[in-house]
Amino acid sequence: MGIADIPTNLGPSFLIRTFIPGFIASLLFYITFSILSNCVEKASPDASELITLFLNVIQPLFEETTIVSLAILGILLGMMLSELDVQIYQFFGELRFWPDFIRNWRFKKVLDDFDEIDRGLHEIKMRKKEIHQLGESSCDDEAIRELLERESELSAKAREFPYNPSGGSYCKRYPEAATRFGNIIAEYEQYSETQYGMHMMVFWQHLSLILPSEIKEELDLRGAKADFLVYLSFISLCYAFVGSAAFAGSAALFHCYEIDNERLFFIGAIICFVASLLLSYIFYSASIYSIKNYGRYVKAVFDLYRFDLASKMQMTITEKHLIAGDDEVQSWRKLRKYLLDYKK
Repeated sequence: MGIADIPTNLGPSFLIRTFIPGFIASLLFYITFSILSNCVEKASPDASELITLFLNVIQPLFEETTIVSLAILGILLGMMLSELDVQIYQFFGELRFWPDFIRNWRFKKVLDDFDEIDRGLHEIKMRKKEIHQLGESSCDDEAIRELLERESELSAKAREFPYNPSGGSYCKRYPEAATRFGNIIAEYEQYSETQYGMHMMVFWQHLSLILPSEIKEELDLRGAKADFLVYLSFISLCYAFVGSAAFAGSAALFHCYEIDNERLFFIGAIICFVASLLLSYIFYSASIYSIKNYGRYVKAVFDLYRFDLASKMQMTITEKHLIAGDDEVQSWRKLRKYLLDYKK
């Protein structure tokens, strides 16, 4: 599931989520294809002439008409990214549209990493049990501190995976996606259903409508920050192929016509490809922490505002506690069935 829908206001979230990524995309493609078109017209540029051509391309960027055109194009591209939000998140999280062998290889890698975490936690539990039986004097303070630090580290990693007590693991978690990115999203998306019987796909829109405006703005801004990084990763990945293909195509064209310096374009294609992939990975890695942070806020919203939603929807919950009882869980699941299937 993607975090954002198409923005409905022109505030900071729109700027971060829609305009800036779209403007960066329009700027990248404008500079690339302007350089290439100038080079084709120039026929045989050498290295010094390429610098001049680059400056000639950059100079119009400071003209008002160019800025306005790029801004309009940026808004259109940004709205297109927002429209493709779910597909982009599935592309990174579930490896949708990727070849099956890559998806299977990544999922096996995730399973291996998870098994190592799970084994480590089980071994730590056995070691703590042994220390308890023999007495703390059987182990020095430094070793105990290292053991607890290791347990805390592994526990934090295990909590990134969805809760699944039927998966057979010691930590009662299990991977659902082929990437860390996808498992983090799956973990917070199933939180409300696991804890309260509130399926997020059913109740999130209802809950968001009753949130105080300041909470809603804070959530939207945190979601926009995550979307911003995910979209930049996607733009960089696309540019790795489109930009390098443009440079390589020009080099091939020059080679066919026996024009010198086609090597400059082949080098440009390699640099463009490698640098764009590197940027894509950097943005992708940074987005994971933004998504984790956003997920914590989503969980907190269900923890703190679900009774307000129950009151708005005239539900009767006899016992209202942070830890939901069976009565509350069944009430939410009954309402979900009514909302989805039109059955009382």
